Amino acid sequence: MYINNNFKYLLQNNNTNTFRLSKEVNIDESTLRRIRNGQVNNPSIETVVMICSYFKVSLDDFVHMDLSQDKHRQQ
Repeated sequence: MYINNNFKYLLQNNNTNTFRLSKEVNIDESTLRRIRNGQVNNPSIETVVMICSYFKVSLDDFVHMDLSQDKHRQQ
């Protein structure tokens, strides 16, 4: 699963951080930091869905694909 790496990539690629995202999606910042830092390997489905929705990424891609690879880069 690529959750942690994809989350870090999406934050960086979209020029945002866990503080801003937490305010936008109403998820506790500490939860988002723990996901980003790899301390949470299986976040709740609700959290993952909200992250995917914010970044406009499919749940399947977020979990199963390395989004940092060229063929998966967001436009």
